[in-house]
Amino acid sequence: MELLVRRVLSVRSATAPRLGAGGLVFYLSDVTGVQQLWFFDGSRHDVYAPVEGRVGDYRVSKDGVVAVAVDRDGDEKWRLYLLGDDLMEVSAEGVNSLGAWSPDGSALAFTSTRDSPSDFHLYVYRRGEGEVERLAELGGINVVEEWSEAGIFVTHYETNLDSTIYLFRDGELKELTKHSGEALNFSPRYVGGGKALFLTNADWEYVGVAQMDLATGSWKYLVQLDRDVERFDVWGNYLVFSVNE
Repeated sequence: MELLVRRVLSVRSATAPRLGAGGLVFYLSDVTGVQQLWFFDGSRHDVYAPVEGRVGDYRVSKDGVVAVAVDRDGDEKWRLYLLGDDLMEVSAEGVNSLGAWSPDGSALAFTSTRDSPSDFHLYVYRRGEGEVERLAELGGINVVEEWSEAGIFVTHYETNLDSTIYLFRDGELKELTKHSGEALNFSPRYVGGGKALFLTNADWEYVGVAQMDLATGSWKYLVQLDRDVERFDVWGNYLVFSVNE
């Protein structure tokens, strides 16, 4: 039994692939024993920038700048940095949730408890200034999902069965998925033309893909099945999604 346990614990993984500048493929791997950010350039695999601690998440900007979330000794107190010749601190106070780069790559949105031990407020880090600014106060657990030309999409979680999507734009925070009772609303994705897709189980037993008109707030299901849609993406004129069978 001891040997079996040791074999299970020795299993390594590679996850979260993303395309970077110059055709680099980034991914997370714990092949060294501690999860780090790796890259593949078409001919070799290597650690992108070794850091002290575990890399839990990362984002690549339009111009190739990489932001990472790092903890120490497995404490899950995630700290945000930019990778370069040295680590450049973005936010190391409180617990931080890595969010999304602005469309032009000049700023990074994230949520953090740096000003409140139990509230993940919305912040932005602007590369040119090197400063963090709080954009909005949001109580509880909040996650930046996307930053597009429409604004910054944030999902607020009351519980793991109840969530709401907000849009921050021009200094204002707008609740997009107002509802009564429990309903999941998450994974917003702006698709142009003033419309966004998202996952929801509002007024339905299972999670489906819905489309919202951001100007009016009206929405409708595009995919509504007798099983949960777990994730989706948009590829040209196609909507691609996976379901839990």
